[in-house]
Amino acid sequence: MKFSNLGQILLASVVSVGLCLGVTSCSTSFTVGFLYVVGASTTNGASGQISGFKINNDTGRLTPIKKSPFSSAGANPIRAVVFPGGRFIYVLNSRPSGTTGGNIALFTVGGDGVLAFQASYSSQGNIPVSIAAGSNGGSFLYVLDQQVLDSTGNVVNSGNGAITAFSVDPNTGRLSLITNQQVLAPGGGQLTYFPVGNKPTAFGPISGSAITGSSVYTVDSDQSIFPYSVNPQNGQLAVTQNGPQPTGATRISVIGGSGANVFLLDAGTTPSTILAYTRGPNGSLQTVVGGAIKNEPTVTNPSDLVVDSKGKFLYIANSGPNNNPSNPSSAISAYSILPNANGGLLTVVAGEPFPSGAQPVCILEDPSNQYIYTANFSDSTVTGRKIDTNTGVLSDLIKGTSFSTAGNPTWCVVSGRTQ
Repeated sequence: MKFSNLGQILLASVVSVGLCLGVTSCSTSFTVGFLYVVGASTTNGASGQISGFKINNDTGRLTPIKKSPFSSAGANPIRAVVFPGGRFIYVLNSRPSGTTGGNIALFTVGGDGVLAFQASYSSQGNIPVSIAAGSNGGSFLYVLDQQVLDSTGNVVNSGNGAITAFSVDPNTGRLSLITNQQVLAPGGGQLTYFPVGNKPTAFGPISGSAITGSSVYTVDSDQSIFPYSVNPQNGQLAVTQNGPQPTGATRISVIGGSGANVFLLDAGTTPSTILAYTRGPNGSLQTVVGGAIKNEPTVTNPSDLVVDSKGKFLYIANSGPNNNPSNPSSAISAYSILPNANGGLLTVVAGEPFPSGAQPVCILEDPSNQYIYTANFSDSTVTGRKIDTNTGVLSDLIKGTSFSTAGNPTWCVVSGRTQ
């Protein structure tokens, strides 16, 4: 039997459709992950909110998640972290709200990115600074506070800060306090925190939401780096012989990095300075040859950094001096990381700085490693850019680059969980 030309065309179309359905979807337009922005309500400055968005694989466009915004279960949220695997989100509220108690709020990531509040926990210090999660042989969460509290809740007058460590139940996300096995409390028993230097202001190195490597660092008020080694089996932190380590910086605002590279951003110089290090034995930081590099001179006040998934590019969010979205000092500076014998050497990416919204407070890469996003405090937006993976250049998204948030952003995180 012979088919007509029309019949042959129809048969080919049916076979083509069958192949798409039988093998995989022919469409690339799907949700590649979820982006969450924490911040304070614009109508009630203390009320914490979480704006949730779906990330489109094709375009990078953000669309609100059903039921968003969510309550942060506390007041004045300042940080958040996604646990490796994307099942749980922890929000660090600077103050609890109502009867929720504690300042660390646990949420599960449900179907279609919807968040469900589970429980709140308390750190063992006062004046929270940052939070980090790690899963390197174990499942742990760490919270940094500027002050130490005694058993009655009073501030200890040593001036030191504190890291509170938790183990994480991988099935429920619930937290259990890890006590300090090296130090006894004044009244007996194990200390419930790990002391760090005076009034710490930053915590890292952090790659997205996970502690990288086997060391964690705090930046203290004298601009020195206080290192702890991390036991991957039980989450214990141990003081190394390599700290505190002076940096010579004026005002470090960010410590971060990826792999062997660690970057400090010194906001106290004009222009700001990028200090590049590699991690040596026992958590020591070794200065990279030519590692002190001046940031883009048209930008000010670096607020966050991210290294792309391949370790090729460094992107810095700069918040600028005011709330004018068109002010070039609110922008993203960008650098190529060129490997050499001593680590990463930075060179400027052509065309930088790239636009952001007004006063960006955080910057991150999406789970598909195609897009860079900043959350911007002053204009209550998220700004998206597409990455040229060969050159590091950031370009506009094809269907709009700016997306409104429910309040004034203070931090952002991303999850690859795509239920």
